[in-house]
Amino acid sequence: MKGVRCYANCNEEIELAAELESDFKLWSDCSNWPNNTCPGNGDDVMVESGWNMIFDLNETDTENIIFNNTQVNGKLTFQNETNIHFKARHLFVRYGSLEIGNETHPFNGSARITLYGEKNFEHMAFDNAIEAGNKIIANVGTIKMYGQPRTGILTRLN
Repeated sequence: MKGVRCYANCNEEIELAAELESDFKLWSDCSNWPNNTCPGNGDDVMVESGWNMIFDLNETDTENIIFNNTQVNGKLTFQNETNIHFKARHLFVRYGSLEIGNETHPFNGSARITLYGEKNFEHMAFDNAIEAGNKIIANVGTIKMYGQPRTGILTRLN
């Protein structure tokens, strides 16, 4: 894993919401998405600024779904107490946050993020200055992951 820090203004301007919604939007509720259509296999996904989105699909629901480019400008939280497998080619946490559990309520299920791509797939540019290959999580927002305490076991990122 290689981290790259951007020292200049790396993000193009977006229209920011005044504040985060107090109510949650469920990912599985198609009425929460443009055109009342839930994201499907191969789709680009945008969690808009101000949205408070809960990813509530379990592993069975996403068995055949690989999102293309997922961009988070609001808040995306994995629903606790379930096994989740989020699959994408690119995940860009831009102005928003991705949260899996929190300090007071660690994630109790199994949360996996699998990134897909081939060695010779096209590279892409996220905004002005963030260039990336494939199979990447780009973060210029906030990512927080809290799991259950472990003793004697290491956590491994592949």
